[in-house]
Amino acid sequence: MASFAHGYFMTASRQASITLDDLLTWQDGVINTNSALSFLSRSALRWRLRAGHWQQPCRGVFVAHSGPLTTMQTLWVATLWAGPGAALAGLTAARLQGLRGFDRKADAIRVLMPAVHTARITRPPFPVVVHYSRKLGPGDIHPAKRPPQTRLARSLVDAASWMGTDRGAQAVLAAGVQQQLVRATDLAAEVAGTSAATATG
Repeated sequence: MASFAHGYFMTASRQASITLDDLLTWQDGVINTNSALSFLSRSALRWRLRAGHWQQPCRGVFVAHSGPLTTMQTLWVATLWAGPGAALAGLTAARLQGLRGFDRKADAIRVLMPAVHTARITRPPFPVVVHYSRKLGPGDIHPAKRPPQTRLARSLVDAASWMGTDRGAQAVLAAGVQQQLVRATDLAAEVAGTSAATATG
């Protein structure tokens, strides 16, 4: 299934049949403004906030409870805050897909978004690093993982390019292969496709 809030290939019939509870369940209780207003009036949305049933951790994103956010909810907030087409990337996505051994490099949530879009100026209340790519399409997004995140080979190659040192880059790529998460040939193909296509903002 795709994310209704992100518009990842959900059909019109599916959009028509989905309920607010369905979407909140699918997105771990996190929803963006446009999706919320597909089900609620503005006054109903404001009432949920005033009554303490929902919270707004950052502009454009709501969480359907008033308590601390879970790890997954934090990741959803970062993704939905970044906007349409955004996906978790780099070490953030790689760790979600099984990469081990780089916890100290994973303090900030890494989000990748199309270069034609710009993230909101007001950021979430936790570290988020936004990267922009001229090559980010549906084929780069893992079809079965949520929140939306880049496929593992793309995640590792991006993580390597953002490490800052050749040694760090080599360690990330080697770890993916040594942990049997990806093949070296997949990484080589990804490097050829994504070279010089990303920037940090």
